[in-house]
Amino acid sequence: MGTVVDLSRVGEKDGRTAHKLFARMGKFGWGALYREKVGQGLVVRFDPNTLPFLGMWICAGAWPATGVEKQYTVALEPTTSNVDSLASAVHNGTARSLGPRERCSWKLEIQLIGASLCLSFDDFCATVSSISSTPAPATN
Repeated sequence: MGTVVDLSRVGEKDGRTAHKLFARMGKFGWGALYREKVGQGLVVRFDPNTLPFLGMWICAGAWPATGVEKQYTVALEPTTSNVDSLASAVHNGTARSLGPRERCSWKLEIQLIGASLCLSFDDFCATVSSISSTPAPATN
C-alpha cells in the first residue's frame, strides 16, 4: 500500500519532500490554487485537447539536489504528457513529436482572484466554479 499525503495544505520547508502529480483533464481544462494567508487564488485555464494533462509540482525544499537555494514551490503545469521523462512518455504513449516545419501552440489564461479584496475559501470556490464551467481558450 502507498503513502497517503494530505495535499490540502503545503507542508513546511523540510529539504526532503517533493511531489509531482498528474491528472488527465476532461472536457474543461483548468486548475486552481488558493492561498488562505492572503485570501487570494490563481486559476489557470487551457485547451485540454492540446494539453490533456495538468501537472502539479509541490516542492518543500528538496530540489535542486545540489546547491544552496532550494525551491519551496507549488506550481500548476498544463502539459502534453502525464510524466516528466521523455523516455517514460514514449513508453506510455503520451510523447508528442513534431515533424519538419510542424508546430504546436497553445494558450494559457491565468487569472488572479482576490487581488483587490481578500476572499474566503468558499467564495474562491464559488468564483472558480463560475469560471471553470465555460470552455477553456481554444488554440488557433
